[in-house]
Amino acid sequence: MLAPMLSASVTAISGSVAHAASPSGSSVFVPIDHERLASTVAHSGYVSVSTGVYKVPVLNRFGVPNTATEAVVDVTIVNAAGFGGATAYESGQLPRADWDVIAEKAGQTVSNLVHVPIGADGAIAIKTSTTMGVIVDLEGRKLEGAGDPRSEGIALGE
Repeated sequence: MLAPMLSASVTAISGSVAHAASPSGSSVFVPIDHERLASTVAHSGYVSVSTGVYKVPVLNRFGVPNTATEAVVDVTIVNAAGFGGATAYESGQLPRADWDVIAEKAGQTVSNLVHVPIGADGAIAIKTSTTMGVIVDLEGRKLEGAGDPRSEGIALGE
């Protein structure tokens, strides 16, 4: 038996709505329309990078102000030479022991969305464990103690 359809009416409320600023100690996440920060992709195909650490500038690019404290990036590894990984971390700091993206076999393409603190030099670092292509796409930024969440982004409490 089908349930009867319910109808409801919506009454418009006129007037202004007050928007509070983010609470003290909170931060604001601001999404960004998928911008490519770095890539080893050449016009003829993927170019592999050797094992190493690469700095990727973030601040003052694609609308990321110099007050941003964290970047949300999609790290993709392409055509890894074999089992290996890539990790994103704060530039100027030691890399973490774990990997953000792991290729389990040669030729695999894998990606992962990660939150990365931005270093004092305005960059993040990418470390690779084997020869692979690397793509870093910016998806958002985080500001500490920012103002109005409706104009800046989504308020994040502590």
